[in-house]
Amino acid sequence: MDSGLVFGILGPLEVRLGGSLVPVGGPRQRALLALLLCHANRVVSRDQLVEELLGDQPAGSAERMLRVQISRLRKVVAGGGPPRVLARPPGYLVRVEPGELDLDVFEQRVAAGRDALRRGDPGRAAVLLRAAESLWRGRPLADLEFEPFARFEIQRLVAQRLLAAEDRIEAELALGQHGALCPELGLLVAEHPLRERLRGQLMLALYRSGRQAEALAVFREVRRVLDAELGIEPGPALRQVHEQVLAADPLLDLPAPAGAAATRTLPRDIAGFTGRERELAQLLDGIGPQAASGAVVGIHAIDGMAGIGKTTLAVHAAHRLAAGFPDGQYFLPLHGHTPGQRPVDPADALVSLLLTAGLAPQQIPPGVEARAARWRDHLAGKKILLLLDDAVGHEQVRPLLPGTAGSLVLITSRRRLTALQDAAVVSLDVLSPDEAAALLVRLAGRPGLGAGDAAVREITRLGGYLPLAIGMLASQLRHHPAWTAVSLAAELADAQDRLAVMRTENLSVGAAFGLSYQDLPDDQQRLFRRFGLVPGADFDAYAAAVLDDTSLATARRHLDELYDQHLITEPAPGRYQLHDLLREHARTLAAADDPAESDAAAGRLLDYYLHTALAAGRHFATSTAVYRHLPPGDPPAYAPDVTTYQQAAEWLEAERPNLHAAVDYCATRGRLPHAAQIPAAMSGFLLDHGHWAQAAALYQTGIAAAQRDRDRRSEADTLTQLGFLQSLTGDYPAAATALARALELHRDLHDQLGQADALTELGFLHSLTGDYPAAAASHLQALAVARDLGDRLGQATTLNGLGKVQRLTGDYTAAAASLQRALALYGDLGNRRGQADALYSLGMVQQETGDYTAAAASQQQALALSREDGDRSGQAHALNHLGLVQQLTGDYPGAAASHQQALELFRSFGHRRCEAAALNNLGQLATQTADTCSSRHQHAQALAIAREIGMPLEEAHALEGIGRSYLKDGSRRQAAAHLRQALTIHQRIGSPDAQRVQEILRHHGLLP
Repeated sequence: MDSGLVFGILGPLEVRLGGSLVPVGGPRQRALLALLLCHANRVVSRDQLVEELLGDQPAGSAERMLRVQISRLRKVVAGGGPPRVLARPPGYLVRVEPGELDLDVFEQRVAAGRDALRRGDPGRAAVLLRAAESLWRGRPLADLEFEPFARFEIQRLVAQRLLAAEDRIEAELALGQHGALCPELGLLVAEHPLRERLRGQLMLALYRSGRQAEALAVFREVRRVLDAELGIEPGPALRQVHEQVLAADPLLDLPAPAGAAATRTLPRDIAGFTGRERELAQLLDGIGPQAASGAVVGIHAIDGMAGIGKTTLAVHAAHRLAAGFPDGQYFLPLHGHTPGQRPVDPADALVSLLLTAGLAPQQIPPGVEARAARWRDHLAGKKILLLLDDAVGHEQVRPLLPGTAGSLVLITSRRRLTALQDAAVVSLDVLSPDEAAALLVRLAGRPGLGAGDAAVREITRLGGYLPLAIGMLASQLRHHPAWTAVSLAAELADAQDRLAVMRTENLSVGAAFGLSYQDLPDDQQRLFRRFGLVPGADFDAYAAAVLDDTSLATARRHLDELYDQHLITEPAPGRYQLHDLLREHARTLAAADDPAESDAAAGRLLDYYLHTALAAGRHFATSTAVYRHLPPGDPPAYAPDVTTYQQAAEWLEAERPNLHAAVDYCATRGRLPHAAQIPAAMSGFLLDHGHWAQAAALYQTGIAAAQRDRDRRSEADTLTQLGFLQSLTGDYPAAATALARALELHRDLHDQLGQADALTELGFLHSLTGDYPAAAASHLQALAVARDLGDRLGQATTLNGLGKVQRLTGDYTAAAASLQRALALYGDLGNRRGQADALYSLGMVQQETGDYTAAAASQQQALALSREDGDRSGQAHALNHLGLVQQLTGDYPGAAASHQQALELFRSFGHRRCEAAALNNLGQLATQTADTCSSRHQHAQALAIAREIGMPLEEAHALEGIGRSYLKDGSRRQAAAHLRQALTIHQRIGSPDAQRVQEILRHHGLLP
């Protein structure tokens, strides 16, 4: 069973779970795991582990340390499955499943490659051995090379890698790739000057490349080195190669493949083929068993967008595999997308194949069916490789397929050939950044240009990691010596039309895209062009339907067709996007459309975003203000169902980047009402799910748009939301300014609902800054307005805020009453977010009045609601307050876990005030468990945050916590100083906690 756990030692030590790096720990823990992995599934004795890793420690201490390290390591590599680190006398072992350790995979591929080499299949051997070498990420155990055990392991692994490279070179020499191997062999010989096998391979490669004198010079050099270094002569094998080179022995020539009558029409292979190792291995894994058994006709389709490198990969794979198909290797271009040529008719294609195979024209019958039968008859009993390049569809390909087993067909196409049901498919994506950089450097041929250069990385990024684009840009560097990579990168970055830069001679990326576009019917062409109007990165069927003003079913059908043509991708189910360069192509095409039609299409998309965001946003709203007026534009004809909280949350999360892009687009294109109202619709969701930085940016854009549109009501609404966010992040002066301006605007507009919202958020701000009388007054004013307007959501929100203030001032009876009323209103409205908020506030009242059972139940309820709804902010608050109840009931491990989870959540979305509160709670817990040093550290962090953001209540709690920790240690002077500072702050802000601190000082005789 695949656990998703992967271990790597062929480079720096790494552990990955589900593709993500897992932190292993400190140097000792990393060394322990590495040593166990070097002996995977075998027991390493305790004595060896102690000697290798803890030899500098006393014996008893070393044993204890080893047990601790083993315990920690078990947690790191658990992976959610059965234990991996097992105790087995006389020590421990790490259990590794097949395919989980890169060294195991390397050794398996090397063994298979060597077996293929022994069986006379150099093509398969070369691919397997290259795939094995691709697993290496650098020097093995590079981060542990100074550990005593690692030195031997590194030497052993490096030797294995070198042997594999020599075997792979032997295979590639057998495939006739001597010319491409010369530079690599030169580097290897320089690195390993005493290795005679490498010297012999270099001599053979040079000789076959027509460089006999250089081959002889290699022998003279190795003879000199061996004599100087070791005092010996070259071995018999190398001397024999030398004699054969001197005599120009025909045995050194590349032997003709078995079956000399085979017809070879494959194009020239690329000597320095770069990248695609995974795809090559994928092809080989499917082709190898078929070729060996000869049981079926192997059909492998390689598909992908224009310029992705399908033909290059197919030709390279065909050359690697050619030796396994001795009766012929045929290449037939089908011209599915060749400028100025129609796709080849299957009947004409069969004529070409039969003539190439040696048949006379008079032997070729008329008609596609008869010709296909003649072709199948000619191939019966033969093993041939047929490469059909640039197929337009399955109808073009099917008549050309062999009829008997033992042959291999490779097909390339821009279309997904789904109708070829027995075909194995390799769909190509763009190159990885590393592969793209290596390709650019190789093709540019510039001395000093490196794959790690920033300019190289930027060029390949701007080229969309597309092989065709990278090849054209590399050609420009190669043929313009005065140009630099830096200047080319700058030109691409500044270009209005990047595609215009990506051309060479009579070829261009834009032209390649144009051929794919021309294949589409008119309605699909129109939709493709309109994708150039989409401001965001991706889209779904609903967006496509409104954009093209068509039905949802039609939009889905068009999306399927465009996907099959590789003009769009589907990175997630139902989510589509264009490659960056295809997006530019679509924008260029859209620019030629009727501006009025394009504007109408963009308007429908933006209306869809706004109206659906408003519908989804209702589930997260704390106010009805944004819904008091009809939004601009028309509701979409088709929209996703967002009637439940979960549906709304999923849609908003999926569309969040697109909605942000739409706001920016509207702000710069004169659609100011949309720019102001989309942020308001998203507000509650963004705050609940921790997207605070994005919310702040959207609010600022929305305010600026409203000001330009002279929409004072939208400006005031968004200022209220911004002020609330600034309160949450601890920027209290900015929050006060924003809320005061919002209240002023609402009063000028006589907008009572807006005034109530601003007053509610001012009440929240006053409570944070310790001005409880002002906080209560603001909430009471807001409550009166909400009642006058019959605004039940406004009443619930204000009662919730009022209850919190009443709790902070010690009026627990009133607080409980306010919160119970808020909870009931939220329940009637079906507002789960509000229910969770009221529940954890009510739980705090119950906790502070000693009803711990009810308090725990309230916090667990709030936590469950927040988790069900994906409300990260609600989860963090409930966890933090649940931890306090757990402290009071003696569940210290549970309290630590709750507070730590809350702290991590608060930090993840920048909630500084609550970060300080969680740190104070952790500090309080540490004091209770006698870890006073840790306690002061946690409280000191909280104190720094509270003072930075101006939060007096948390500042007082931090000072009190530090004082209590000093009391625990018996340091009365330090304790008194901190407790007195805390008391002063509590008294200044009117906090009921002043009484508790005063009692502590009195009890310990510390009052002045």
